[in-house]
Amino acid sequence: MSNLPISGLPEITSLTPNAEFAVAQGGVTYKVKAANVTTGVLYGSFFSDLDQPISTNVPKAMSANTTDLSSGISVVDGSKFTVSTGGTFNIQFSAQIAQGSNTAEVGIWLRKNGADVSDSTTVLDLQNNTRYLFALNYYLELTSGQYVELWWASSSSNTTIEYIPLQTTPYNRPAVPSLIVTMSQV
Repeated sequence: MSNLPISGLPEITSLTPNAEFAVAQGGVTYKVKAANVTTGVLYGSFFSDLDQPISTNVPKAMSANTTDLSSGISVVDGSKFTVSTGGTFNIQFSAQIAQGSNTAEVGIWLRKNGADVSDSTTVLDLQNNTRYLFALNYYLELTSGQYVELWWASSSSNTTIEYIPLQTTPYNRPAVPSLIVTMSQV
């Protein structure tokens, strides 16, 4: 099969993790295993089915303990949404915030590789005994292996990112995740 034009080569329709192929870069040819290659657009959908309490004025990372679906994006250490390949990513989230017996100011912002992302904070003033839905999206450039976290803080320890289990009263409805995060490469 030497010296065949590309059009004359047999076509492969799927790669197994053991597949290997050659890639030339900077004058050097490397052997690459298919398991180390991501094809197509990266995406992920994650959520939490746990309450996430907070201490007064102590910032904390939001966490997701369940992966709904993903390709090339994973959650590391419960809060680090990590990409396998670089690119521009749309990060969307919603958090079900419950405020207890007093008022509070709540802020939510992004961190990229442990550093706060400039101009990414959203602040809401919460009234006592209420629920709120924070829902925002951001675009960020990430390189292979980088991660994004959602951080939050409250002026009250009576604030919780709240999980609500399946309900049957006053009507049947599915559970409410405390946090939903989706990421997709654009």
